[in-house]
Amino acid sequence: ISQRNVLNYIGQYCDAAVMDKQDLAAAHGDGDHCDRLCVGDPIVYETVGMPLSAVGTIARQLSQVFAAQTKKGAWERAKDASRKPDLCVYRRATTQIKLGVGDLAGAFLLLGTCVGLGVIISLSERHRCRLSAQRKNWFRTDGGPRHTQCARPSARRG
Repeated sequence: ISQRNVLNYIGQYCDAAVMDKQDLAAAHGDGDHCDRLCVGDPIVYETVGMPLSAVGTIARQLSQVFAAQTKKGAWERAKDASRKPDLCVYRRATTQIKLGVGDLAGAFLLLGTCVGLGVIISLSERHRCRLSAQRKNWFRTDGGPRHTQCARPSARRG
């Protein structure tokens, strides 16, 4: 198994991998493995350098300059400038998120429950009103009409 092929085995043989962050960045630069993400901070930092003679003032001065530039972040900026841009970022930005029926099932269930409850309350109110009107008409003695309709809520107020 090569280091680059580890990404192909995630999900088949394992759920995660410890690997070089540069390999994931290179794969994202090619637009591959966009579903794989780097989680957390690096476990180990690998020092990168060039061989210098330990003898002499030039080696010491170069070592000090490199250490100072690394501390300022110049080394990381130089490495970042040489990497390919992450194509996965562009894919995520242009991918439209589509919601299906399963994603909206809860909202539809809540809506249906509210509508059903409203219909039940409305029908029970009408039924109660008709029963009340029938009771009043049953005992009428003035000879008036025995059938009256319930007023709507807006007519009762005004």
